[in-house]
Amino acid sequence: MPYEDSPLPSRRMPPSLLIVDDQVLVREGLSQLLRSATLPLGSVHAVATAAEALAYARTTPPDLVLLDVDLGGDDGLALLPLLGRQAHVMVLTCLTDTATRTRAFGLGASAFVGKHEPASNMLIEVRALADRYLRGEVPPRRVGGESGAQTGASSDVRGGSNF
Repeated sequence: MPYEDSPLPSRRMPPSLLIVDDQVLVREGLSQLLRSATLPLGSVHAVATAAEALAYARTTPPDLVLLDVDLGGDDGLALLPLLGRQAHVMVLTCLTDTATRTRAFGLGASAFVGKHEPASNMLIEVRALADRYLRGEVPPRRVGGESGAQTGASSDVRGGSNF
């Protein structure tokens, strides 16, 4: 799906994006799709584990993160308070139940998309997050700890966020 360029009053460089997913096919497919899409993105890097994500973020803090919930048995959402301090984080997962969605937004996710959804939904959300970054909007802050209190991002039934 082609995207029209939207002029944004910004002097920021295009955002860097980190993909965190334990499935190699998903990581490689997302990397290839995002690099070939007409999106305002800089570098795209992908890692498989929570430890790799934290190590990468220490040396090269990403501006945007696509984060899976289940990282080979590790809880990907536990990374949200760490990676989401400076980055807009989109949770991209097969686990789309209400409790997971609520927890993700409560921990500071900027967007939530199910892996079962069309790729165009994910691309729309990545564009929206990139645009928010380019406008200088800060990521949502963790509110209410694990209680799942909303952070201002919408968690509508479709799985996207409203802008």
